[in-house]
Amino acid sequence: FNETVAKVVQIGPLAYRNPDTLEPWPEGPWCKVGDIVRTIKYGGDRFVIDAGDGESPIIFITLQAREIISRAKTFEAAQRMKAFVE
Repeated sequence: FNETVAKVVQIGPLAYRNPDTLEPWPEGPWCKVGDIVRTIKYGGDRFVIDAGDGESPIIFITLQAREIISRAKTFEAAQRMKAFVE
């Protein structure tokens, strides 16, 4: 697929604001902390943290607001979503 599923852990102070005036977008943010989102597969800057104790590593991605495709209710629901609408 052409997307990544992720959980939002933080939103920066400039997200969802007009870059010229820094006023919030009239329609508001697409997501909030705690939401499950789909984003473009190769977007953002990634860094990996070793979880230790043989656990899978944790991957953090820094994204721009425009790279968020959609929100999903759960990871399972996101896995069932189509990448493209026919």
